[in-house]
Amino acid sequence: MYVVRMKRVTASDARRRWFELLDEVAAGEVLIVERHGRRIVLQREEPRRGSRARVPSYADVLRSPGLDEADRWGWVWTGARQPLRSVRRRTG
Repeated sequence: MYVVRMKRVTASDARRRWFELLDEVAAGEVLIVERHGRRIVLQREEPRRGSRARVPSYADVLRSPGLDEADRWGWVWTGARQPLRSVRRRTG
């Protein structure tokens, strides 16, 4: 027999603390978000046996054009299989 501890929060509280709660779920905590009497359970998905979890590369996202020109560029994402890319904005 084992005991699973679940943390319960309201939807409003989850909205305020979203990233903190996501970190807790990633660390193994089971989270229940309640809104209008309905419950949503968030828990970390365990990798399948024999499969290696692929760690995404964020190198393209973290590399950016010159920060001193931040008002002249932005990010564009065109689809699920396309990388995020930086684009120069027109200045007028």
